[in-house]
Amino acid sequence: MEVGELMRDKKLSLLVAIQSIINGLWLLIHNGKVNYTREIRGFEHMELLNSAFFSLLVIVTGILLIYSIVKKSNKIQRWALVAMNAIWSAYTVILLINEFNGVPNMSWALFLGYNAAIYLAARYEVID
Repeated sequence: MEVGELMRDKKLSLLVAIQSIINGLWLLIHNGKVNYTREIRGFEHMELLNSAFFSLLVIVTGILLIYSIVKKSNKIQRWALVAMNAIWSAYTVILLINEFNGVPNMSWALFLGYNAAIYLAARYEVID
């Protein structure tokens, strides 16, 4: 199976990997400009979401997922998707909590859909 054929078979995983890289780059470029975690009292401990470490973590997770697709490693793909789902689920929850506490944004709904795509990629594209 050539790389192009493999990419077609794993297109949802490839899409969520690219999206994670794009999100991570956006967060890295805008680091400190938008700070959701300081808007609501009580969430100051969530500084991790606005750090360069978090941005690089999601970029590396996306790259790891692409690597697993190219190398045909279902084990690495599974772990990358689980890590990605955990990371973006936590991010979605923080955005949703902020929405309920008076910081209006639509991002939580978009990330909810993104998490569904990650789940579907894990469910239907990773075969043991």
